[in-house]
Amino acid sequence: RGDDSVNGYYSGTSASCPVVAGTLALMFAANPRLTAKDARKVLRTTAERIDLEGGEWTEEGFSPWYGYGRVDAGAAVAAVVNEAPIAAVPISPVDTAYIDRVVLTWEPGIDADGDTLIHSVEWWYEDYPANVETVEIEGTRLDLTGTFEVENRVAWRVTPVDRWGPGPTSDDAVFEVVDLPEPPV
Repeated sequence: RGDDSVNGYYSGTSASCPVVAGTLALMFAANPRLTAKDARKVLRTTAERIDLEGGEWTEEGFSPWYGYGRVDAGAAVAAVVNEAPIAAVPISPVDTAYIDRVVLTWEPGIDADGDTLIHSVEWWYEDYPANVETVEIEGTRLDLTGTFEVENRVAWRVTPVDRWGPGPTSDDAVFEVVDLPEPPV
């Protein structure tokens, strides 16, 4: 625009900083569950290596002259696009559980993208919601027999987790641990 102090040529961090920032903004918009650590990894692995002969590239894909290479925004965004899994649904127990068999079961979360899921299961005594126990399970069943006493009221919930993090948490289910019934006479 008639300003001779700007030559129109940018390189180095002056050029790369806005490109990286814009690419990261697109990546986080495409996947809000993306972590900073995963974003850095994706930027590194999707970058295009330039000057293959003179770049002195290491086996890890780093060059002292070009870093990890030229940012490929399209590849980076495509690598992180992902939907959160659909919530798991508690099946049993929801009202009572016998003291000799406290087994939590649930319908698994569903991942539309086909990512492998684990389930984060949380449980706590209903009167003490601040004391939450958590375990991650690959299946849809958690045996807690021997953990509780008769008349304990226990709340629990399940959250499906894919490689990008947790999906929506199920509604809480509550059950009371009861003694075995008296055998018939």
